[in-house]
Amino acid sequence: MIDLLLAALAETVTAAGAEAIRGHIQVTLPAALAGISVGPADLFGCGAVDADLARELAALAPGWDRLYVDECSGIVTATDRYRPTSEMRRYLRARDGRCRFPGCAASTWRCDLDHNDEYSRGGATACDNLSHLCRRHHSLKHPDIDSKYRWNARQLPGGRIEWTSPHGQVFIDHPQLRVHFS
Repeated sequence: MIDLLLAALAETVTAAGAEAIRGHIQVTLPAALAGISVGPADLFGCGAVDADLARELAALAPGWDRLYVDECSGIVTATDRYRPTSEMRRYLRARDGRCRFPGCAASTWRCDLDHNDEYSRGGATACDNLSHLCRRHHSLKHPDIDSKYRWNARQLPGGRIEWTSPHGQVFIDHPQLRVHFS
């Protein structure tokens, strides 16, 4: 019965116990997973679990998400995967507040989170490489656009974004200086 509850439909169960669980492992306590610690591990969405069970589930996982946490704030600032975590998305919505193209007021809810340095070319999924852009302004920096029309964006410290127009003019966009909860 437990295997059915944890794994799926009865006809799809091909294993028993922990082998039937296909977890999405979010590594937040690498010492427990590496065998360094025997204390409990924090399994996202579940709570504390025995370190041996955490290692067993991790060994069976099809992939891993490595998270980078700011030591002072505890906020996740980067991940190895393409899509940012929900915590990163929430932080960036609060930081940006709108499309980060100079002069655009489109709400972050109507924007895409874009890698300033393309992920496919080695750009990190990190708060200092992501910003909200509405579809119109996202397309202006897309690599498929002819260089005589393309804008370039470079993220500076503090969430500022330096935009360079196709004619070489430079604009600095500052994040909003307000606090709101989303």
